[in-house]
Order: sequence, then C-alpha cells, then structure tokens
Amino acid sequence: MPPVQQQKSMAQQKVMAYLRIAQENEGLWSALLVSLGALFLLGAIPFYPVYIVPALALVCGAIAYKRPDIGVALGVVFAFPAVAYQSGIFGWVFIIVLAIVFFEMFEQWKTIAVIEILVMAPFSFGQLPFFGWITVLGMVIAALHFGSKKSIAVSIPSVFLILLLSTLWMVNNSAFMPINLGLYSPAYSPLMIQRSEVGLSNMAGAAIQGIENMFKREIIDNIMTGWGKAVKNTTLIFFNDSGFIQIVVWGVTLYLISYLSGTIKGKHSQLLSCIPLLIVLPVYYGIGILFKTAFRFEFVIVILACIGIIGGSEFLGLKISQESTERRKEKISSYGKFGFKDVGLSGEEKSMDDVGGYEDVKAELRDSIMMPLEKKEIAYAYGIKPPAGVLLFGPPGTGKTMLMRALSKELNYSFISIKASDILSQWVGESEKNVT
Repeated sequence: MPPVQQQKSMAQQKVMAYLRIAQENEGLWSALLVSLGALFLLGAIPFYPVYIVPALALVCGAIAYKRPDIGVALGVVFAFPAVAYQSGIFGWVFIIVLAIVFFEMFEQWKTIAVIEILVMAPFSFGQLPFFGWITVLGMVIAALHFGSKKSIAVSIPSVFLILLLSTLWMVNNSAFMPINLGLYSPAYSPLMIQRSEVGLSNMAGAAIQGIENMFKREIIDNIMTGWGKAVKNTTLIFFNDSGFIQIVVWGVTLYLISYLSGTIKGKHSQLLSCIPLLIVLPVYYGIGILFKTAFRFEFVIVILACIGIIGGSEFLGLKISQESTERRKEKISSYGKFGFKDVGLSGEEKSMDDVGGYEDVKAELRDSIMMPLEKKEIAYAYGIKPPAGVLLFGPPGTGKTMLMRALSKELNYSFISIKASDILSQWVGESEKNVT
C-alpha cells in the first residue's frame, strides 16, 4: 500500500510540475487565448467550411505565441469576409470594429481576445450547449485574472453584447442568459445570420460578392434602419426585458469574486472567492418567473462545475487570481513621481519555500514578521508585534533581495526599493514629505 501511495504522489507532483511550467510560459497562454478567440469568432459566423475554421484559429495562435497583438488582428481580418457575406450592414459595422482592434491591439489584445471568446462562444457552431459553459467559466476566470476594476469592463460589455446579438439574430444563446424573443419581433432580416457556409472552392468568390454587396444602394440606404433596430432592441433589453438585471447581477458577482480573491488568505482563497457565483442562481430563477423565460436547471450544474474547476485548478497549483498584484500596481503608481518600483512583482520565486537554504533566517522571518501579520489573533493574545525594521547583511549576490522579494510575495505586500538620493530634496521639509 505505501509504494502505491508514493507512486500516486509522484504522479501528482509531475502533473503539478508540468502545470507550473505551462503557467509560466506566457507565449503558450497567449497562443491558446488568441486561438480560442479566433475559433469562436469564425465559428459563430458561417462562411468558412467547418474543417477550415480550426486551421485558421491555429494560424492565429501560432503567430500569437510571439506576437499576440498580430494574432488577434489576423483573427478579426479572417472574420471580415464572413461578416460581409452574411450581412452588408454588419460588414460596415465590422469595419468600425476592425479600426478599434487595430488601434487598441498593442495594449489591449488580451481584453479583445477574451471578449471574443465570451461573446461569440454561445453562438458558435450551431450554438452547441458546451460552449455556453465556456462563457460562464470564462467570465469567472477573466474576473480573477484581470482584477476587480477591470472585471466590470469585461463582464458588462460581454453580457450586453450576448443579449443584443440574441435579439438581432433572433436566437437563444447557449450561455444561459434568457431573452424574451417575442418582444423583438418582427426580425430585421438584413441583420440576421441566414446564409450557410460556402465550399472551399467558392470561398474567394463569396468573399468578393459579400464585399461588393456592401456598396449596393439598398444596403447603404438600410444602414440607418439597421442602426435604429439595434437601438430599439437595446431599449427593450433594458426597460422591457431582464437585460438590466442580468448585467447588474453579473457585474456585481464577478466584481465580488475578483475582490475577494485578493482579500481572502490561505490555500483555498480562489475557491472561497467563487462562492458569490451562487448569487446568480436565485436571481435567474426570479427572472424566469417575472419575465416568463425558462429557467434551465442545467445552469445549476454549470455554476457548481465552475466553482469546482476553479477549486481543482487551485489544488493543482494554478494561480489565476491577479487581484493582489493589480492592487500593488495601483498602489505603487502613487509613487510614480520618484520612479519607484515594486520589486516584489518581479522574480520567479512565489514564496520563501522557493529560496534554497537560509532555513534559520526564513524561520526567524516567519516567526517575527509573518506570524504577527497573518495570525493577528495569536499576536494580540501574546502581545507580539512585528518589528519596525529588518536588517539583512551580507556580501552582494548572496540572496538578500531575493529573500525579501519572496517574503513580500508570500505576504502579498509591496516591496519598494528606495534609494536615499531619490527622495532627498534641497528644500526644507520636502524630504520628509516625500517619505510620507
């Protein structure tokens, strides 16, 4: 029995090691994110043959391994002929989307790819139910990764666009976001996805025809009509349907998940921070009663599965939450006047366990600094206070900075390296003000 347990333990350690390596490979995650965004975008708008769509997504992902911004832009370019082929009006709208992507892709490529996944997954490949799961799980992962403030900028547009596209295309999305399609009749056919995919040999001709149709007089004359339909549906979503409630509940829930992930301490912080996800269940049940839309009990399984997946990833050592890091970046930005940097955000070590040796020093740091800060009830009971300062001495290159950097990461505290010359001033009282 013990050898079997040891073998199982070694297998688990190998899996965790591989996941750790994958987590630290930024190019791999960039390629995966961009390829999924392209896959769902191209899969939601029928044009390319089904077997071509994954190939194009892989091309975008391969480029994104080194240049994720170019990979995102290429995926949107691939989608343009599909959009123009389906609807000339959407083709003109998509030109605006192209301009925004080209303008923002260098700094916001990750946000663009995430929104592609969240919005287009519920409509991809004939609205397969499993892709709706990806949208729900993706919103949770995005909230954890981007931080509480940016989670609002991702969740609100995603939920709104899913609802709006459902009303324009007159289809129920697979992301469990109900919409009363009867309110939006009659449909405006120039905005609907009605044409099927084309054959490989006909792709070039269909793409040219779609672009030519954009310049036809009736299409140009109907642009304002299509815009009016989109505005009308938006009004109905907010004031006659449950759209406002859905947007608010997802925005609040995802904000809480992200915020708590940076506040809760311990090994299960990510799992516990996902508990607010349960809020959406009674809200959606109430929506079903008030707005006469079906509540799908499969949604309960999806929510519980998302919580379980986040907990399982945490058990395997995958750290998704970046809330504490984002808070530290925001805090350090207030010192931008002096060019200070949070040294604790750099380096590969995640905790003091990643620093070899110095066991006596690490033990002393844990007892004198970590314990009073993390176990305040014990420190208060015994009157233990953290020291006002710590002096590490030794020759250059012996690991003093690395050890303190690891300590700051384990505590989620900022580690600001300051030189006296950066804060000294020729004016009386200015140096003291700079320190505070």
